[in-house]
Amino acid sequence: MYFDLMQIQKLQLSEQLIKLKNPDMKTMQTLYENHIQEFKIKSQSLIKETSRGRNVVAMKKWNSHINDYLGIDNLRIFNLEN
Repeated sequence: MYFDLMQIQKLQLSEQLIKLKNPDMKTMQTLYENHIQEFKIKSQSLIKETSRGRNVVAMKKWNSHINDYLGIDNLRIFNLEN
């Protein structure tokens, strides 16, 4: 799930970069740094909320978020649905 969160951030950053009318290095660097910071916050939340995978309710919440955005159902892939 950690790497899926990184993929989501990457896709969101790419979307923002594509929408820039007149991109300059400073703007692109700022966007990049913002997305890195967002990823750090989200990944720390994932680790904390799921108790590193021991909290099933939180795992389902994060799995739903990832599945909604990427179409990846980690719980099903790793046979952890129950």
